[in-house]
Amino acid sequence: MKVAYCPAHITCMFYPSDFGPAPLDRGSRGVGIKLGMGTTVRAVESYAPYVTIDGSHTYAPVSLEVMRRCGTNLRLDIVNDLPVGQGFGTSASGAIATAICASKGGTLDDVYRIAHDVELMNGTGLGDVAGISCRASQPIRLEGGYANDGRVVGSKIAFQRLTLAVLGPPVSTSKTLSDPKIKDRLREVGSKCMDEFLEEKTKEALFRTSNMFSREMGLESEEVSNAIEALERKGVRSAMCMLGNSIFIDSNEKAVRGILGDVELYSTHTTASRPQIIQKE
Repeated sequence: MKVAYCPAHITCMFYPSDFGPAPLDRGSRGVGIKLGMGTTVRAVESYAPYVTIDGSHTYAPVSLEVMRRCGTNLRLDIVNDLPVGQGFGTSASGAIATAICASKGGTLDDVYRIAHDVELMNGTGLGDVAGISCRASQPIRLEGGYANDGRVVGSKIAFQRLTLAVLGPPVSTSKTLSDPKIKDRLREVGSKCMDEFLEEKTKEALFRTSNMFSREMGLESEEVSNAIEALERKGVRSAMCMLGNSIFIDSNEKAVRGILGDVELYSTHTTASRPQIIQKE
């Protein structure tokens, strides 16, 4: 059995960068944060692929395609620390951890390339893999796509304490990203917000430009908008996770609970750690 772990990733703002002849040249520019929670994949060899996600057997096109690319069949048990479809990059962290388990001697760079390509093919993400590949807590994707050539850099921003709040049902990333009108608007708003953040690269700028992005794009659900406003009135900074009915909050769980009440909360922090094998037998 092989067990691999990959940290999760939140995108704060982004816009598509679909230029280039190959998938590794396509993706998105954006700003994100890497979380101290993520995805664990346990894998054993099997005569046919079989995947469970968080305890349920399911058709998992991303995992199945990763195995096909690696030329192996595995029985996978994928466990996410955070809910799927809420802007925590679980598709990317799962794809990376699966590729680590399925890889037959490849490098971590090879793993990232496979995971990025499969994410694009399935419409499940544009830049989470590139963000996760960064060796810093706060990745900045300066160019779209994935390549180990400095396209992703890190700022000095880190959070020793971060609370995540899930406020509504999951959001379909593929459905949102496939809408041409939304993609055009993303390029306009995303480039403006990202350029403003890059001028400062501070926590204050991160929350300010993230909120500017989600509001001008009209991506916030009513629950997300109300939660951000309630926290802001108490002097607590928060912003939406792309693309989910969720927010990340610069405060501890107890304080957030006192403001938002009985909502689904997760306590974590940021991390610069890279994906890795944590068990191999």
